[in-house]
Amino acid sequence: MVQADMKINRMVFDAKLTATGIKHYEKTYLSAAPRNAPILAALDRIRDILIGVATGGPRIQQVDAEYRTLFGELNDQHATTHCQTRC
Repeated sequence: MVQADMKINRMVFDAKLTATGIKHYEKTYLSAAPRNAPILAALDRIRDILIGVATGGPRIQQVDAEYRTLFGELNDQHATTHCQTRC
């Protein structure tokens, strides 16, 4: 089970932000919603960026810096949280 969970975690944060990964993350890590509200907000913003670029909104060059910043912050926070609960 731990291997499967780690595989899904990698799917979310190793440059493959997928709908399945987001749903798993929300179900697993966002059950304490008030404490994790910033994480959910960042995931929502990343989703909005990806949808916008894919559907003719802003060009990737216009939102790439924001996306990379959000992704990096989430990745760092996930590594810290994951290590606190598993290491």
